[in-house]
Amino acid sequence: MAMSRDARPGGAGPGYETRDVHVRRVSGVAVLLVALTGAAMVAMVLVFNLLAAREAARPGRPWTLAGRPPALPSEPRLQAHPVADKELFLAGEQVRLDSYGWIDQPGGVVRLPVQRAMELTVQRGLPARAAPAAEAAP
Repeated sequence: MAMSRDARPGGAGPGYETRDVHVRRVSGVAVLLVALTGAAMVAMVLVFNLLAAREAARPGRPWTLAGRPPALPSEPRLQAHPVADKELFLAGEQVRLDSYGWIDQPGGVVRLPVQRAMELTVQRGLPARAAPAAEAAP
């Protein structure tokens, strides 16, 4: 028995859509979308013209931000030159790392350059804790 091209195995009917697309409905939706888009564009032009006419009718010079002196914003403010500020900060930190100075003069605590502190640590060694006393075994 030869099977026709249009029939599915098992005789359930053709394996494709048998109804066509409703071209009139699809065209109607497309026309409606174009019409709504055009209406929105016309409405925008009308609103912009209304606002421009209202602004032109106002007496005096239009207010601009450029006509006023700049007011400082409230705290905290952004840095004006963050890169330069960071470079200045890092240079100060490097000077502190590479120089001697008092941290607590009455207590005898000084600041050493990092390289010198490492040399002294190698010479003197690190302080070690005393070994805990062995507890007596029961």
